[in-house]
Amino acid sequence: MQKYKEFNGDVDDWIRSQKNGLDGTLTGDEWNEIEKIVGRLKIQQNGSASSDYKNETERLLKKVLENTEVVQIAKSMAQ
Repeated sequence: MQKYKEFNGDVDDWIRSQKNGLDGTLTGDEWNEIEKIVGRLKIQQNGSASSDYKNETERLLKKVLENTEVVQIAKSMAQ
């Protein structure tokens, strides 16, 4: 999951590294999950989220990203 942070959320660079055989530690589904959470957290940080939206984001964090490291990566990338 650290790969998302290493590539600074740039999916194109990450995919190129996979094609070159450099990275196989993060699946496309995992990448998409992190990206979705980062997007939701950014919306919350700019004050555009309702309380229901915030609750849904927290639910997704708990359900989809049970790994504490992944949650921290997503939160740090949203800043």
